[in-house]
Amino acid sequence: MERQSISLITFSVLLGVLIGGVGLLSALYVQGYFTPNDDKQAIVVSGMDILNEYKCRKAETKQIILGGVEDNFDSSGEESTNPSQNLINYLDKFGETGARAKDYDVRTLDMFLSDQFDIPKRSYHGIVAIRVEELSDLKNDGISLGYNPSEDLPYV
Repeated sequence: MERQSISLITFSVLLGVLIGGVGLLSALYVQGYFTPNDDKQAIVVSGMDILNEYKCRKAETKQIILGGVEDNFDSSGEESTNPSQNLINYLDKFGETGARAKDYDVRTLDMFLSDQFDIPKRSYHGIVAIRVEELSDLKNDGISLGYNPSEDLPYV
């Protein structure tokens, strides 16, 4: 009887170690620890590539709304923004100076870019692809996205 108890305990410990090991390896795999470290550059996929490759499911229609031009931050050419007056007033109220001065592809530190776009009615879900370029080591940039439920509030 004692031999059976030891066998059962040993089997339980081995099974626990096996399950724990598989769980640990799975967690490391999900975290990317087993990806090859090639010296090759990672393939950069643009937001437009992601959106163009998106396959609609049944009864879905794809509509791409583009702000700016997909030009790899080429600052030659006009790429002006079009924020609503309510959004401009809202940003001015909170002291966000320069909110209207920055357009797409303008490489200036400590300025705001604001824009708006209208989502067609009966839109149920979507993808927002944003590409930004960091210009300083401060790491203090932020992105705010919002939804306008009324004319009183420009975004949430």
